[in-house]
Amino acid sequence: MSANTAPADVSEILLGYYLLSPKGTWVGFKGSAEAKRVLGTRKTQIGENEYLIRSSHAQVMALSTHKWMKSKGYDSKIKFVYWTARPGALSKAVKRKVSPANNPTDILIEFVNGKFLGVSAKSSKGSGNIAFKNPGMQNIDKALHSNIKKIVKDRERITIKKFKLPKTQDSRKKYLDNTPDIRKQTDVIGTDLLIKIRNLILRKLNVLSQKMALNHLLHVWLNAEETYPQYIKVTGIGKKAPYRAKVEDPLNNAKLNALYTKKISFKKAGEFSIIVKAGTKSVMRIRDKFNSTKMASSVEFSGE
Repeated sequence: MSANTAPADVSEILLGYYLLSPKGTWVGFKGSAEAKRVLGTRKTQIGENEYLIRSSHAQVMALSTHKWMKSKGYDSKIKFVYWTARPGALSKAVKRKVSPANNPTDILIEFVNGKFLGVSAKSSKGSGNIAFKNPGMQNIDKALHSNIKKIVKDRERITIKKFKLPKTQDSRKKYLDNTPDIRKQTDVIGTDLLIKIRNLILRKLNVLSQKMALNHLLHVWLNAEETYPQYIKVTGIGKKAPYRAKVEDPLNNAKLNALYTKKISFKKAGEFSIIVKAGTKSVMRIRDKFNSTKMASSVEFSGE
């Protein structure tokens, strides 16, 4: 389980709980027994303070979702909510195969008229700028016809041989934690590797036509292509009261509209990032990083 799984589970489950009633209710929450069990476990794992923040976020997120639905003409009442963050749960709920790569729904709303709306739930203690999608190395290699996976494997193999490091990542991490002199050197190697990968991605992006660049961003980084069921992104924001929430329709927002109508460009930012612009508007940031210890954990990517 990643460090983010426990707090994310709490946010998602409580969002469904508060969507059914401003004060919260399990009536209409499909699979509520399992949701309650997971919620109890996660509450113990994250602690009372974090749980209260997540609960407060979920309340304002539910309220903002209802306001958004009303503004968009969703005049039907909620019949059920489903927690769909687990593999296969969304497809089972809508009785139709749905690719999780294209639809990040965490809570699915079913209305009494049989329609569905998905909600991708996020929680941020900062400004609300969060990762839209975290594509894997294989997906990026396939989309850009690159060889990032091979570059990482080759650099890892050479580094292990040079410093006689353990082959498994966990053992290598423990070893580097206990050998600071070697870790300083592997950190430099890891930094150089991230810069090399960032520069490779930038070169690949800069040779794409405008149409190809748009398609790449929509499908690989933004989860913004047409998909079923329709979903919105709702983010709870703040470290303390008053908490607030932000609702985004991935198919209808200013940044997405800019991508469709303005010239797309890519620029270096910092050591490991790429800024994506549509005209003069900064749309997002593409970033690569190690999951934890450099050269002793996996290389990951995010679109923020």
